[in-house]
Amino acid sequence: MIKIDKTTKYIYGECREIEEKILNYIQSYNCMSLATGGEIHSQAATVFFANKEFTFYFLSTPDTRHTKNIARDGRVAVTINGDYYHWKEIKGVQIEGKAHLITDAKENKDALTVYLKKFPYLFDLLFKDKRSEVIVKDIKEINWYSLNPLKVRYISNDPEFGRREEIYFEGKIDKF
Repeated sequence: MIKIDKTTKYIYGECREIEEKILNYIQSYNCMSLATGGEIHSQAATVFFANKEFTFYFLSTPDTRHTKNIARDGRVAVTINGDYYHWKEIKGVQIEGKAHLITDAKENKDALTVYLKKFPYLFDLLFKDKRSEVIVKDIKEINWYSLNPLKVRYISNDPEFGRREEIYFEGKIDKF
């Protein structure tokens, strides 16, 4: 652990209490804002997500700007946060990581399992709905993506403005 000003930095696995606090915060949300870098412009897209610990899964079609950007360069940034009225209430998670199209059958199954656990209504929609043939056909056009973080930052202005806790996933802590 390193403490710099109002930021406490940890290596993943070093402080399970902080990891649980971040995961509990993340579990209370269904959407994340996914930012990707393009050749000409950057792109931010809101996507539904499900996670298993700090592995995040989301669905998207291959013709969107953000998935084309991921195919070109998997580096992404994510925010997960509520809409707060007062600056003292602000909390959120910022993630720097790498995203990729899931092509492995086992990873695809894992993503579906995690997603259905978070969004159980999708099971009925996919497999019991009278329109399921049409829905399944449409879903075949959609791909699973995985996001693996390099750094996760939890920000909170409670109890003090600008307080941050960071988790690093590659065994080294940056000085920024």
